[in-house]
Amino acid sequence: MRKSTKIILWIILGILAIILLPDFSMYYQRLKLNFETLPDVYKSCRTIDSVKDDAYEVKEFLSYKPVLQVNDSTIVIVVNDSKETENRSRDEKHIWYKINKQGQITDSLKYFYKDRKQNHSYRTFNGYIVDTENNTYNTWLTNADTTTRAFKNLNENNVFTAKEAVKITAEKELMNAERISSDGNQEQAKFKLIVYKNKVWNYFYTDKDWNGSETYANNKLELKYQSSTAEIDKSPAIIKRAFVKKQEWISRSFWHLEFGWGGGYRGDKWEGTSYFDIMMPKKNLHFQQPVEIYYPDENLIDRITYQIYKPENGAYLLLKNNENARCYLIRPKVNFK
Repeated sequence: MRKSTKIILWIILGILAIILLPDFSMYYQRLKLNFETLPDVYKSCRTIDSVKDDAYEVKEFLSYKPVLQVNDSTIVIVVNDSKETENRSRDEKHIWYKINKQGQITDSLKYFYKDRKQNHSYRTFNGYIVDTENNTYNTWLTNADTTTRAFKNLNENNVFTAKEAVKITAEKELMNAERISSDGNQEQAKFKLIVYKNKVWNYFYTDKDWNGSETYANNKLELKYQSSTAEIDKSPAIIKRAFVKKQEWISRSFWHLEFGWGGGYRGDKWEGTSYFDIMMPKKNLHFQQPVEIYYPDENLIDRITYQIYKPENGAYLLLKNNENARCYLIRPKVNFK
């Protein structure tokens, strides 16, 4: 080989080394993908909303409202949905489902209406369903009574001062506050407050200077969850992360030059899938969901987290996903022997 040819080859090798060596880690991590295999038990694994099993089923609810526990054996899942129609009005749907310890729906209350024909704003507070727009309530949550009852203004002809309002809310439970805009020159802006005490509901008006949002009462029936998948790797219980499959290495090349500030780049990472085991009374179930694995400490960042509730001596499991406003009820199939 001629000397000039050798020099050219060394120059080419040197250039290739300069180009490739800074990105060696990126190429190595991508190569590792070819040697990772998924255990057979998870190869047919689905996302939580489409789990298929002969003993259990998953029922999905669209729900951004808190789940309620009305007694030791019954929870209530609240479903709200709003869909635009062809004439640009909206079809509104409000449903409350009572769930027993087997995970079965034992009763439901349903309200459907068009927003251009009716105006409602439903809130649940303790054992009541309150329509804050129309000043009515019912007690269906605790006794299945759907009778709509009206509640009164504390003083029909008075707008209380902010100081007077603070005194009233200190003696009662404040459930809702709504700012009512001024109507031209006829009426100044004001707040409508709804309060509760000793099984009696009232509303009253206070002036626009009121600022007492920190005095809202807590809903005593809100469900208390036992755990969350946010801490699943520290203290696994009913649900545990069983396997993580890395699928795509995401890394910037050394030669990706960016001269601006910021850019949102968080560092090298894997994108992949986490596989979870759910320990149900009859058998274990499995589901999967996306995960990010950051390099080099292998920190796992789930895109979806769930609050977990299992009733004492109950047969179902409830997963609440607040980010996507979903509830997943994992329950035994009725016809399973």
